[in-house]
Parts: sequence; structure tokens; C-alpha cells
Amino acid sequence: MIRRRICRGFLSFGDKEKRIVTQKPRRNDEMAAKRLIARTCLAAAALVGTALAPALANAEPASSAHGSMMNLSIRGEAREDIRTAFLTCEPTGGSHPYANDACQALTDANGDFTKLTTEHSACPLNYKPVTLSAKGRWQGKPVTFEKTFPNDCVAGAATGKVFSF
Repeated sequence: MIRRRICRGFLSFGDKEKRIVTQKPRRNDEMAAKRLIARTCLAAAALVGTALAPALANAEPASSAHGSMMNLSIRGEAREDIRTAFLTCEPTGGSHPYANDACQALTDANGDFTKLTTEHSACPLNYKPVTLSAKGRWQGKPVTFEKTFPNDCVAGAATGKVFSF
């Protein structure tokens, strides 16, 4: 007669042992799989949002008959270093923190970014280029501007509050 002994998940037949496989899938495994799928979806959504941010920053806003609205962006040396703001004038608004001052400066320059009044300031001579760009409409007319400056200080002195965000 063969002697049987069950000890810690093994079935023993004399000198031969066989593993008992009677476990059902654990509920924790199912939850872990669901969590993994959810995390993957969130990561994909974040990646798509990050990839679209530069494209949306340069997108032209919906046109208005006489309104003035534009997307402004400051892009640093690193590709990830992008700051954007949306500016509307008449009425003043958008996400720009100094919308009133920026609209006044653009009104004084008649919407021409190359004619913005410059501030006199002493800027350091370090070279860390920034590119300023604007795309939109000024009093119903299309406006496009892009210029690279040696650093933030020089860019701020040349454009005043328009690109201060």
C-alpha cells in the first residue's frame, strides 16, 4: 500500500512528490491588472496632451470681426521649456497675467511687435537664447511674429509687458 501524506501543498507518494495545483486566480491579481490598464491609459493621455501643447500654442485663434486676440509663446533653448499665454484686447482678457499693460503696449504700437517701445535696462551678457512668437489677429488683421533674443532680460527689455508671463 502506498502511503499518502499532504504537507504544505505537496502530495507525497513515498519518495515522489507532486505539487497540488488547486488555487483559483486571486482577486488581487485581477485588481492589479485593472490598475495596470488604468495607469497605462492615464500615461497615454498625458503623453498625447504634452505632445499637442506646442501645436496648440501656435494655433491661430478663432477669428473675430474687429477683435484682437493672439497666442503668445516663449520658447527656451530646451525643447520642453515653453511658456504660453492667450491675450485678448477689446475686451481685455485671456490667460496673460498683465493683459491690460500688454494690450496698451500693442495699441501704442498699432499691433506691430517690431514697433514696441523698448525699456532701457542693463542686461547680463550671458547667452541663453529665447524665441518669442505671436500668432493671431489685431483688429481683425492677421498677425504673425517670431524673433530670437540672446536671453530673457534682452527679450523683456525689447517687448515690455507683452511677453511677461
